[in-house]
Amino acid sequence: MIKVHSLKRTIIIQFVVILLPIAAVLSYLMVAESQRTARVDRLMRQHSLALVVRDRYFEFANGAVDAVDTGALSKRALLALQESRRVFVELVRETPSLNTPDTQAILREAEQLEHVLQADASLGKLRVAAPRIARIKVRVAEMRQLLESRLDQAIRESIDESRHETRIILLVVAVVGLLTVLFIVRMIRYLTRPLSTAVSIANRIAQNMPVDDAEFHRHGDIGDLLKSLWHMFQSLQRYKSEADLHQRGLQEKLDALAHSEASLAEAQNLAHVGNWHWNPATGDMHWSEEMYRLLGLAPGKQAPGMAGFLACLSQGGAPELAERIQALAHASDTISLEYTLKDATGVERTLFCHCSSESGGGGVIRVCGTLQDVTQRKRAEEEIRRLALYDSLTGLPNRRFFHDQLERGIAWAKRSNGRLATVFVDLDRFKRINDTLGHAVGDELLKEVSRRLQTCVRGTDYVSREALGERMRLESGGAEVARLGGDEFTVTLAGLDTPESAAKVARRMLSELAKPVIVDRHELTVTCSIGIAVYPDDGEDAATLLKNADAAMYQAKNLGKNTYQFFRKELNAQACRKLSMEGELRHAIERDQLLLYYQPKIDSVSGAISGAEGLVRWQHPQWGLIPPAQFIPLAEEMGLIVDIGDWVMKEAAQQLGRWHLAGFNAGLAINLAAPSFHQTDLVANVSKLLEAHQLQKGAFTIEVTESLLIKDSDSAISTLAQLRELGVRISMDDFGTGYSSLSYLRRLPIDQLKIDRSFIMEITESPDDAAIVAAIIALAHSLRLEVVAEGVETLPQAHMLRAQGCPTLQGYYFSRPVPIMEFEAMLMRGNEYADKNLQVLCGYPRAAIAA
Repeated sequence: MIKVHSLKRTIIIQFVVILLPIAAVLSYLMVAESQRTARVDRLMRQHSLALVVRDRYFEFANGAVDAVDTGALSKRALLALQESRRVFVELVRETPSLNTPDTQAILREAEQLEHVLQADASLGKLRVAAPRIARIKVRVAEMRQLLESRLDQAIRESIDESRHETRIILLVVAVVGLLTVLFIVRMIRYLTRPLSTAVSIANRIAQNMPVDDAEFHRHGDIGDLLKSLWHMFQSLQRYKSEADLHQRGLQEKLDALAHSEASLAEAQNLAHVGNWHWNPATGDMHWSEEMYRLLGLAPGKQAPGMAGFLACLSQGGAPELAERIQALAHASDTISLEYTLKDATGVERTLFCHCSSESGGGGVIRVCGTLQDVTQRKRAEEEIRRLALYDSLTGLPNRRFFHDQLERGIAWAKRSNGRLATVFVDLDRFKRINDTLGHAVGDELLKEVSRRLQTCVRGTDYVSREALGERMRLESGGAEVARLGGDEFTVTLAGLDTPESAAKVARRMLSELAKPVIVDRHELTVTCSIGIAVYPDDGEDAATLLKNADAAMYQAKNLGKNTYQFFRKELNAQACRKLSMEGELRHAIERDQLLLYYQPKIDSVSGAISGAEGLVRWQHPQWGLIPPAQFIPLAEEMGLIVDIGDWVMKEAAQQLGRWHLAGFNAGLAINLAAPSFHQTDLVANVSKLLEAHQLQKGAFTIEVTESLLIKDSDSAISTLAQLRELGVRISMDDFGTGYSSLSYLRRLPIDQLKIDRSFIMEITESPDDAAIVAAIIALAHSLRLEVVAEGVETLPQAHMLRAQGCPTLQGYYFSRPVPIMEFEAMLMRGNEYADKNLQVLCGYPRAAIAA
């Protein structure tokens, strides 16, 4: 055995030298990143508390001003003062730098003010406390500004430190690369020269050339290899001498073997056919050499004879053939018969026998015949049949065999006036498993599924064997379960009393397939969707039954999967409508059937329209206006979503250009689906649109979802950055439902956050949703991003969002998406429309504010 020590030691030392600095730098960067994130999170918490203190105290102050009209401070304002002081105390406790004598004085003054107003909240007390209220208000505002400046400074420092860490990483990568190159060069020099010597010696040994003994003596690991070669060289020399001694004897054996090969070639020409002939009068019989092999006998072990021949046939399982051959001794005849014979060694063969007898002199004078081994041919025929009728993976009948069996089952049901069900089984989420874990795992899963399906369909549950009798015997003992292809299986259930019998089998399938499967150390759980069609109710031929069972299966998938459904006639109507919609949708753009509806965005401060979101609709001449929820998923499935997105961009750009020419300064936002960002020419197309319609920077907004940025972040960020350079504003739609991390947000080239409607719906009832919305608004302000609240449907929602500082509102409360004429009418109403919105938002018109 060759032992390698120095080479291992050298490689280990080199790797340790390379890996230690990498580990040290990475550990340092991880600790630094953790500390920096904790510092920013602490400042965010302090800033949020400061915002709450300010908002609650300003609410109290506004209540104090309103007391001029009411004559006394309202309970709501007093509660706001109490909440402001409580949060102020919490903020001072969490911010040691604010715990100064001045701050403590303000807290004591606020506490005194609270006690005074609790005792007497009249207008007179408020006037006396007015200077104190103003001082506290100024201090609260200064404190919020101080914390906001600290937060901004911390974020900037975090960004600078990240850049510094990037430079460190690049330096470490350069050093590691240099060390790696040095390591490779050293290893090449260490190995190449000695190995070249070893290869040279090995080549000369292989070519039987002389080698000097001194060449084998080297130091180090290669020296060990050369010593082994030296021993091998000496052994080869000995073996060569011994081989020369035996060569002459081997030549003699080769000569004898040549004669045997000639005889073998002659036997092979007979194509594995053994021939024999027998004289009934004398009993003499002759066998060829091949006959011994066919009968499983050693050549020469048994003398040829009819008695022994017939005994082999009878004992091998062919007594009928033995009787017919024996009958040839009494009458002239010819027989040809194929049969299966188990020879004396236990090997089973399929043989074809052809025998004939010759008559003369009043009797049979000679009987002769041949035996041909057709086992391989029969196996090939069976394999061809299996490939034609059975699935190669699971061994189940394939689509063709299933269709034939179903046709025979329908014919039997028609004759016997019975029922028959076709069950269509499709696995849920199989493609995901197959794509994630590989086809090998998927194939094993399909084998296990086929096995479980076969155990589910026991004969007593779904087939009345007594009713079938001998009239319907499925080939090969039963072919009820079949695999159509992929992850689709079918089951034929015959002899049903009621459709509930098929449902019973379907429920057992759902239960059995839902059990976990262990494949290649992966624990997998796969469910299925099942559709059932019953003869004759749902179809009177195989194609119709299979089509209707397939439609019922898709209905089961639409209902949430892992269930079964019987076919209903309306499913055909749905399928036909979907097919019709697919055909119509392909021509919707070229027939100018798509249009944009516009939902206004309202400025919460002025009440004016600050912009709109363009939403696509399909105006079909027969079906009317079709909402996007009905055709957008179909467009994604058909691969038309990119074409629709391109149309929306062009239409929105043209409309925006017309508004600007008309003097309207409203912006316009559109949604783009993820596939649109996979276009290589997206940025170029948008650039052409902006230039063609002379759109101002910031007027055109593209809304994207968080899921797009998470799945393909690097590519998406690059594309968004290029669009932003063109002057396109980027809005993150449905914010708060995805990743939403601070460290993630700061990398994104976005201008606006759009709060998801799911948070807005319960904002007035759920404190958690209200806190989330307030945090998102504060986060947007801190990152200098705009924020839009969508899904505003009630006035209390609008009031709370406005109080929390959300600048832009959008939702049904202000307007549903409307056609272009209605939206332009809103724009032309201008101040009137703004006054109406402002009056409901704060209780008085915009003109009063201007005055």
